Amino acid sequence: MVAAGCQIGLYVWHGSPPFLLDPRVGVAMLLAGVLDVGDHVTYIIEWLSGLWLLCLGSFIFAGSQVLRTYVLRTYIVSEVLLAVPTLLYLAIFTFSGGHMTATTPIEAAPFWLLFMAFSGAPVCLAIYCLSKGGKQPSGRMSI
Repeated sequence: MVAAGCQIGLYVWHGSPPFLLDPRVGVAMLLAGVLDVGDHVTYIIEWLSGLWLLCLGSFIFAGSQVLRTYVLRTYIVSEVLLAVPTLLYLAIFTFSGGHMTATTPIEAAPFWLLFMAFSGAPVCLAIYCLSKGGKQPSGRMSI
């Protein structure tokens, strides 16, 4: 929920978010570069992805135990589908021999850290909560 809120906060940035801070950079590259849709459509899809994840996060925290397990499953599938384009972009950026290659690991590190913070860690936490029967990690307050 925090990651989705930060993602939406970045999209409020005047113009567009800085390329280095965009957690869905792969989605933008896929839509604008490969599928050749306009920036306006890309912007709308990025906003919708952030709102969708924020709504799922709200349901996870506010829903009942039964609803939470279904929403956790939906969240995991949604997050993985939204993360795949970014993962592919990062793999190309880091490991390919083309013009988009990072020349040093230091250049690729911020993108990988952002990917892990916005996609990797939330999915791992959701899988952990789902393995515990939909319960939130101990020490967390239930709303």
